[in-house]
Amino acid sequence: MGTGRTDEFRKDAVRIALTSGLTRRQVADDLGVGLSTLNKWVTAHRSGLGFSTSFMVSVRPPRSDGVMECLLDVHH
Repeated sequence: MGTGRTDEFRKDAVRIALTSGLTRRQVADDLGVGLSTLNKWVTAHRSGLGFSTSFMVSVRPPRSDGVMECLLDVHH
């Protein structure tokens, strides 16, 4: 179950993650959120999806040429 973080908290977390020079792990630990949660917030921000949109990112195993594919499944 989520802890009900506000959109303002999420926006601040994303700003810190993208501008502070700290690793995402450090930012997540400092803010008391999971690394995967912070990564979801950053992905939502970069994709322009907003925080009320739920989505799942899945990564396929590398192809024979070493390229990895990511799939984004969005639910508004």
